[in-house]
Amino acid sequence: MVVYCSAGFQIMKAKADDDARAEVLGLVATAAALDASVQVQTDGVIELADWTGVIGTTSLTAGADYFVDTTAGQLTATVPSSGNLVCIGRAIAPQKLEISIQRPIKLS
Repeated sequence: MVVYCSAGFQIMKAKADDDARAEVLGLVATAAALDASVQVQTDGVIELADWTGVIGTTSLTAGADYFVDTTAGQLTATVPSSGNLVCIGRAIAPQKLEISIQRPIKLS
């Protein structure tokens, strides 16, 4: 899932239509219990056998850019029309996303 760091220094799910949650830190490959440690990947290539928990389908569309979705923690290949535009990276294969996190751009 796509995450940000809250003011209380907790790793939380990012969300495109919430300004406070649009400053993306990176991606977390596995879910974690409350107050548990997690490993956040901020760059490079992340590979998942199944992307369902992040994009709603098992695989990415190679060559597509992925953005923070309005559903917390999710990514979408559809460019948002409102909220914040935050590009996370580009799919280089059906199971691989090259992370290149951009700063949020506020949309009208």
